[in-house]
Formats: sequence, C-alpha cells, structure tokens
Amino acid sequence: MEKVLNLERILGGISHVEIRPWTLTDGNYVAPVFDDTDDIYTLPKCIKDSTSITTEDGDSTTIQAENNNAIWSQNTSGSTTFTTEIADLQDNVLTGLLGYTIETDGLNTYRHSPSNSWYQYATIRMFFADGKNALTCWKAKMYSTLTAESLSSDVANGTITATLEEFNFGDETTPKLRKFSVDTIG
Repeated sequence: MEKVLNLERILGGISHVEIRPWTLTDGNYVAPVFDDTDDIYTLPKCIKDSTSITTEDGDSTTIQAENNNAIWSQNTSGSTTFTTEIADLQDNVLTGLLGYTIETDGLNTYRHSPSNSWYQYATIRMFFADGKNALTCWKAKMYSTLTAESLSSDVANGTITATLEEFNFGDETTPKLRKFSVDTIG
C-alpha cells in the first residue's frame, strides 16, 4: 500500500537552544518539570554550524560454536553526543552551563574554570526556525570547555558537549527508555 507523504517535517535552521539543568537533591539528579520553577538558559547566539547530535556506529558481539552457529549474540547502540558552541560568555552562562566559579577581591573579579571532573545533567532542546519542531535530548551529561584561539579573526567561545543517556518515560514495570525525540511544538 502506497503511503502519501503530505506533511513535511524538515529539521534545519536552528533558531535557538534551550538548556534546563537538572537539580541535585540529596545526592540525586532530578529532571526538570517544564514549568516556571525550572532554570532555563536560552542560547540564541550559538555559533553557526556548531550544533549537532551524532551517534556512533553500534557494535555486535556474537559467540559462535565450532559449527559456526551462534550461541549468544548481543547488539549495543553507539553513544550519542550533543555539541554546540556559544559566543555569549556572560557570568550566568559561565557558572550555570560551563561550571565556572566567580570570586572577587574587591578590585578584580575572577572567573575560575571547573576541575576536569565537572559535569552537569540537563535537558537540552534545539528549536527550529519554523517554530513548529524541536529536537529534545532528555538526559544529557554535559562537559564543557572554553576555547580562545585565533582571536584576531574569531571570538572566544564555550563548547558544550554532552553524552546522551537513556531517560525513562515509563515506570519501573513498563520502562520506555529514550535518548532524544523529535517534537512538534504547540
């Protein structure tokens, strides 16, 4: 049976990225509830062509018997990574998304980079220019860096890289594990 494809969904032209950090409560990370209580970082100044979601190739392991029949087989999916670069390095972005701390001695203000082990969980959404669609990374473990090179022709930027982990939309008896989704807005 032929299927008529009459509803286009072309995902291109990102208008902005929205990051909602998870809160750390009693040693556990808690996902945002998508209401007015969430901290929301809206990033309209992502550097062109720096935002991506990529998935590495998966792996398959098979143990075979002497007659070449499979005894056991396991397939694993490759890791999925989100990356974007941001040019706006205001203090709340440095502290909230890049892990920096701020100190002042009364005369100068210092913005200190995080330790190598810093990470933060967040839910990340990429909104498209059509205003109708988004890609959502539900549980992203963010590691961030600041890059300052070729500053005569470029700008310093923060790179947010996150490894996507599975998020359970179901419950313990009926888990529904997902890394990201294609969403229709409104």
